[in-house]
Amino acid sequence: MSKKKLAIVSTYNEQCGNASYTHVLKVAFSEIFDVDVIALDLFLLQKPQKQFGIYADEHIKEIAARLKSYDYVNIQFEAGLYGVTARAILRRMKMLIDAAPNLILTMHRVDVAQDADILSAIKESILKLRAAPLFQFVRAKEFSVLYQAIVRYCRDRSRDKNVWIKVHSKREARVIRDLFKFRNVFHYPLAFLKRETREELKSEPRADLVTRFALPQGSKIFGVFGYISNYKGIETAIKSLAHLPDNWYLLIVGSQHPQSIKNYVDVDPYLESIIDLVKDEQKAKEANALKQARVAHYAGKRDDKIGVGTSIVDRVKFVGNLEDEDFMRVLRDIDAVALPYIEVGQSMSGVIVLALEAGARIIAANNFSVAETRKYFGDVFERFDIGNYIELAQRLQMPQLNADAEKDKAFATYNITKSVELQAQVFEGKYQNV
Repeated sequence: MSKKKLAIVSTYNEQCGNASYTHVLKVAFSEIFDVDVIALDLFLLQKPQKQFGIYADEHIKEIAARLKSYDYVNIQFEAGLYGVTARAILRRMKMLIDAAPNLILTMHRVDVAQDADILSAIKESILKLRAAPLFQFVRAKEFSVLYQAIVRYCRDRSRDKNVWIKVHSKREARVIRDLFKFRNVFHYPLAFLKRETREELKSEPRADLVTRFALPQGSKIFGVFGYISNYKGIETAIKSLAHLPDNWYLLIVGSQHPQSIKNYVDVDPYLESIIDLVKDEQKAKEANALKQARVAHYAGKRDDKIGVGTSIVDRVKFVGNLEDEDFMRVLRDIDAVALPYIEVGQSMSGVIVLALEAGARIIAANNFSVAETRKYFGDVFERFDIGNYIELAQRLQMPQLNADAEKDKAFATYNITKSVELQAQVFEGKYQNV
């Protein structure tokens, strides 16, 4: 008996989380269906110029024409993958939704409009002499409306065909069901690794990251992972170094996001702010050492331990992007994975799930995304308050939480195999919505 045909619309063979996740889905779904990935052309879709927009629309029309020949379609949706403006994104999503005979639209985040005051945004822009606060307010408002419009369009089309939305948190399922009034929604956490792969990772000997990254013997390493973005809380990780012994080092595993690369911009503003912060922390450390030396001098004491010690500039290591397998092994082998993310309405962090699957020690900020992750996996990682770099430093020096049994129990319920099996039930009309 021949397999039913499934098309996954997503980025593919790109340096991005969606592409990596899509590869995992393709492999897992291939045990059930005959699977093709229809790759999005980001060169066309992410350009703001009008002439690119025309070709981007044609590209989506071509994909839509192909979708009609498949039994099932899964669209991986993050707004920025489908265009630059909300209007263009909605137009293109309607084309794809119309063309898909049986559809699961995987929404990696769902924003709800904030009751923010536009006058406050204007005031902040004037005070800071920057347009960014006002621009961010308008864009957030525009995109929250976009998410609701897409859900409503799925609801309309579900009247004459099988259309469902998949999300990665119980919170977002409630938003779609209760606020946006669409009942064809189900939730399942992100999952990447099969049980056999997790076991292989666990059984392999740990790599010597101290030698690999040319650090002094006896060094302790924690890291932040993924694209260097302003919601990652990298500042918190850097500031924590001043409250850690000099043998602690921070790895920044990732690079500037491709969408932040602009013509004639010599350095990304956020990346520059991170570099400046590292230098400022070093200056503060030097000033503190000088102050201590002066106090000791005037007190008639000599303390040979007073000194700058290891430079904070030298204790921050920019690693850049790693291939998927190498990324997983660094997650596994590092002393701790830090997720000091600020709250931005993120659904579920791919890094936190990958780190859990790799068996890493995780110390995460108390944002709502982490709270949603705990609903599936339980208290299997350590936490600290957002922005509290002193608490992060203290947590790093405490004994590691032992939650292996709890992790194994969670992975028996939530894993990539069961994820695709659930989605197959939805495609085939066997899923019982509760």
